Amino acid sequence: MRRILLFAIIGAFFVTLMSCGEVAPGPMKANEVHPKFPLSSDKATLVMSRGWEAMYGSNAHINTFLDGKFIGVTAINTYFATQVDPGSHYVFSQPIALVSAPYSISKLNFEAGKTYYLNLQVRQPPFTPMPIVGTFAVPPEEAEVADKTYMVRNPAVAAPADMSAEDKSGAIADYEKELKEDPDKHKDAVNYKGY
Repeated sequence: MRRILLFAIIGAFFVTLMSCGEVAPGPMKANEVHPKFPLSSDKATLVMSRGWEAMYGSNAHINTFLDGKFIGVTAINTYFATQVDPGSHYVFSQPIALVSAPYSISKLNFEAGKTYYLNLQVRQPPFTPMPIVGTFAVPPEEAEVADKTYMVRNPAVAAPADMSAEDKSGAIADYEKELKEDPDKHKDAVNYKGY
């Protein structure tokens, strides 16, 4: 019983830390000019967005990686966009303060000249000490980027490290296993064709 109580207290401490983040994540900065999508006709555009999650600890900053390479950070009510080479790619997201949290993964087949919108949501499953990130492929109107702060890389702040090869291969193996066991779990991304 003491271990469960200690585990709950430690989990609450980390959730409290996560709820105190600033709006502009360190390696990113706000940009007043919103881009027009797609960003390029010979590459795909990936838009990562976050809404106003109404839960304790939901202001966790979320690192996002494309094929294991860092591409950006989101906080509440922000988004960023990046160009992606056409083809199949994995998108990984994880709360910054919880490096032991599982990655949220989507695998998309990107086409040149199209824009792909992924919404990130922080959720707190019942009876768990740490929140998890959910990634959902959505149409442009659900991403609601016009109402959010557009973020770009801040060159004055070092970018976080890329994913380790071990983390990347482990996360992909878990994703592919889930895809085989429960194809409906990722059908929003598997069937996503972009806009």
